[in-house]
Amino acid sequence: MKFLINLAIISLFPFFLVNQPEKNAATASTASAGQTNTAEPYCNGRFDFCLEYPATLLVNKEEGANDDGIELYNEAGTFQVAAYGAYDLFGWDAQEIYDFNMQSYANQNAEIIVLSQSVTGDHYTTSFLHKGYIHYQEVWLSGDHYLTLNISVPEGQKEWLEMLRQSVKLIVKA
Repeated sequence: MKFLINLAIISLFPFFLVNQPEKNAATASTASAGQTNTAEPYCNGRFDFCLEYPATLLVNKEEGANDDGIELYNEAGTFQVAAYGAYDLFGWDAQEIYDFNMQSYANQNAEIIVLSQSVTGDHYTTSFLHKGYIHYQEVWLSGDHYLTLNISVPEGQKEWLEMLRQSVKLIVKA
């Protein structure tokens, strides 16, 4: 039963990235890069992490129904930041989680172009193109669970991805 629950959880996470509204990237936000320095915290007690994010840019938020994390969007819905935890019921290392996630994207019948990747035993980062968006994903193994940070912006808005990567902080509680 735990196997089926974990498989369902892991299978659904990639959909956070691709189920974004198709909006005009030119109207992505009324905030400029200089107006994103007002950090607001979100803390998750279930998976013991906090996320600091630019509240002036990411104005819309949806918390997970099962308290696994949060999804944040800019006003136009074109930029997304998601942070969530999941139990590591399979005992996978970072390479196995990376391989599973990339295969999940490939199964959506869309080309994936990996721009960068770095995988160690308990952590990975990657950025890739998928369905017109640039995605940045970072995963940390933390005891019996792992934490994921996803940042997605339209393909032509790479400067916003870099700004979000610098201004969004996922903090693991000790």
